[in-house]
Amino acid sequence: MIFWILFKYLLVIDISGPFITSDKEFPLLAGSFVEMTCKTNSSGVVTNVFMNCLDTIVKSRRENKNAYVAKVSKMVTSLDNGRKCSCKASGDITSSSSITLQVIKAPIVETVDKVFCNNTASVILSCRISGEMSKFGFSQWEHRFHDTYIRSVTGNISGNVSFFAIDSCNYEDNGEYICEAWNQDSKQLFRRKSSISVIVTGPPVVIDNFITIGTNVTLSVKFLSMERPYYLEWYYENCLLPNSTLYFQNSSKDDFVIRMYGQIVIQSGFTANLTMVKRDFGIFKCLLENDYGTATSRFELNNNDKGSEDFNISLFGWISLTTFLFLVSMILSTVLVYRQRKGSHINAVSRTIYFAAPCETGNARIYNVTSSHYEEIDDGYIVPNSTSPSVVPNLANPCVLNDTENYEENQEGVSQYLELE
Repeated sequence: MIFWILFKYLLVIDISGPFITSDKEFPLLAGSFVEMTCKTNSSGVVTNVFMNCLDTIVKSRRENKNAYVAKVSKMVTSLDNGRKCSCKASGDITSSSSITLQVIKAPIVETVDKVFCNNTASVILSCRISGEMSKFGFSQWEHRFHDTYIRSVTGNISGNVSFFAIDSCNYEDNGEYICEAWNQDSKQLFRRKSSISVIVTGPPVVIDNFITIGTNVTLSVKFLSMERPYYLEWYYENCLLPNSTLYFQNSSKDDFVIRMYGQIVIQSGFTANLTMVKRDFGIFKCLLENDYGTATSRFELNNNDKGSEDFNISLFGWISLTTFLFLVSMILSTVLVYRQRKGSHINAVSRTIYFAAPCETGNARIYNVTSSHYEEIDDGYIVPNSTSPSVVPNLANPCVLNDTENYEENQEGVSQYLELE
């Protein structure tokens, strides 16, 4: 009985905290408003929370059954840098915590989050700075699209505001525009950034169209639009084409590689296709319409239109023919060079080289004994049968006649030799 009474009056106390948080990231900017919060969770006992921050003391209020919260909202200055905010939770058990403030003189940059624009009106982007400003200024606006740098824009500056206008927005103006401001005190230069998201609204923008000819003929249109057009129609000679097996129509969402102010980026868009079983010659049109306007894309099919496949076949044929002719010419050139070199080698091996004396008039000398360094000459060649036996050609130089006045034929049967001078 006594144990039951003790257990009945046994009280379990569970306290967590207090915890101090801020609605702004540290370091805090001088001149900005900040809300400091102290929170304690307690079960089984009533707890009082007191917060002393920025020369203000507040008492907690009970948010729910177990949570106790105290808040202080004030503007911080550079003089608050290094000061402490403390929080104390008291009841049957007492606990406390504190936090040290960090405050810097960086500029407070104010911009809107999002701006919509279209091709019928201009839009102005502005950036305002405030805080404990000493010597301040603005850098150029930076235009980025999906983290890709597009361009830099110099803004117009009036006091603590930088702004610039975009006239007649087009798809190249989509993206994020970053404003950067700076403030310099006696010790340090502080920079801060803020961005504005620009969303371009307007009619569909056709960026490409093409024809694919194969078994079927397909007309394709690539275009940009904020949303899929609620009207996407195909016309042949100004007559609306039904979506059928003969004229199959479809569209899909795709990513395209485009240029924005000269920079290559990837942009989401749509592709519309018209696939025909047979080729119809004439004018085809694709009509695109969304909430902001319409766009059209025109195709013309005629007998001279071979399409991408025929072009590829023709190109392949020309390349093949050129390659074949080049190979044939190389083979023929190689064979001719080989034969010429082979013929020259044979002639060089079989040709006998004779050495003779200089070309001049000389007397022929007759020898009866053969010597290894003389060439045997037939008598009939030296003195041919002629009415003028005294004329004998100069073997060393056929253009000059040798003197053969003292030539006598030796006894019959004995070979004679001629020495050339």
